[in-house]
Amino acid sequence: MDSKWRFLPDSNIGLPIGVLVYQSCSNSILKLIISTLILIFLLSMHFSKSEICQCKRNSIVTGIIAGFLYTTTGMSGPPIIIYFAYINFSPQTLRATCILYFLFSAICSLIIFFINGIDLIPAAMEASYVIPGLLLGLFAGHKLFRYIPVSIFRRLIFGILYAACFYSIYTAVFI
Repeated sequence: MDSKWRFLPDSNIGLPIGVLVYQSCSNSILKLIISTLILIFLLSMHFSKSEICQCKRNSIVTGIIAGFLYTTTGMSGPPIIIYFAYINFSPQTLRATCILYFLFSAICSLIIFFINGIDLIPAAMEASYVIPGLLLGLFAGHKLFRYIPVSIFRRLIFGILYAACFYSIYTAVFI
């Protein structure tokens, strides 16, 4: 299997481990620890100007971490996006791969939650409020994607990652 797709099945390895941690730890503490680690990694990669080698091992590790984070904090995106951004995927490949990953991981994690008896009804009720905004954002993003230069696309990716880390740390500490 091509190493850029290797993370898809490997993220399922991290899902059950994440459910166990999710059921035994405080969500705020998990968010704080994980967001801080992601922020430290982002900063170190940014200032060292490093690239991540695209290989089977790195894809497997990224997939496992993303699966673990998906079920513990719902934050599987940062490891995947960081990995793909630092191996210099084209914006089109990054976008397509992320869409496929998030579809696949959402289905798998819902199955894992269901198997473990976690009540999804409250989450489904909350999700119903954001679905209109999600659909509007998907439509706008699809239409605007072709007009965004690669350099701005990469800045947007990292800006969103930093914002997500800071927001998660803020909510873990203050809310």
